[in-house]
Amino acid sequence: IIVFESESSSESNDVVYNEFENMLMDVIDRVQDLNPGGKKPKVNLIGHSRGGITNLQFTLDHPEYVESMISIGTPYFG
Repeated sequence: IIVFESESSSESNDVVYNEFENMLMDVIDRVQDLNPGGKKPKVNLIGHSRGGITNLQFTLDHPEYVESMISIGTPYFG
């Protein structure tokens, strides 16, 4: 379990997403190095509010790494 809290929470969604994407891709690469045969893992994402938007963008950009996504209280149109 990894809890992500942006160091740039007052910045735009793009800035927060880039921080999240870099962190998660680093984790995926590290786990790949530990897996037999170098298999990349799939992740389960859970996000609340802005975290749901961030997770959705990651899922759209990298569907091959996402097993499931849960979004709670996310303002998709807000």
